[in-house]
Amino acid sequence: MQLINYNIGGNMRKSLKLLRGQEGFTLIEIIAVLVVLGVLAAIALPKYQNLDQDAKARACQGAISAGATNLSLAYSKFLILNSVTPSSFSANAWQHSSDSNRAVNVPTVVGDFNVSYSGSTDALVVSVVNWPQAWGSINCQDTGGGNYTNKTYNFNAT
Repeated sequence: MQLINYNIGGNMRKSLKLLRGQEGFTLIEIIAVLVVLGVLAAIALPKYQNLDQDAKARACQGAISAGATNLSLAYSKFLILNSVTPSSFSANAWQHSSDSNRAVNVPTVVGDFNVSYSGSTDALVVSVVNWPQAWGSINCQDTGGGNYTNKTYNFNAT
């Protein structure tokens, strides 16, 4: 059997000596990191838990605003086409009592939402009646207590 003598240079010996004392993290260091991560999670998690419901409620608010915009646009269109203010609102359309054929329909589909209109021109209520199916059951209310199920608008031209 022949012995092989490896001659390690000076730089290599210094590198090996430096690595000898390195064996990994201590248990205390790992526990400290886990405690810090736990504290961060405990602070951040409640803040982000409510974001989903708040975002859905704000989307409902946006749908109601878009529905009100549709009402305003149809109202303006009625004025331009007929040169008279509408006397009533029914069946999702602005109408005038003198000629029901001059009605202007108001869209009920607003993006992923459906809205409904009810009431009179003095107090038209825009309500969210349908939202994306993936959302499941929601009530259009954010965690701060803001209710965005419906809103009343006045279109009395006098």
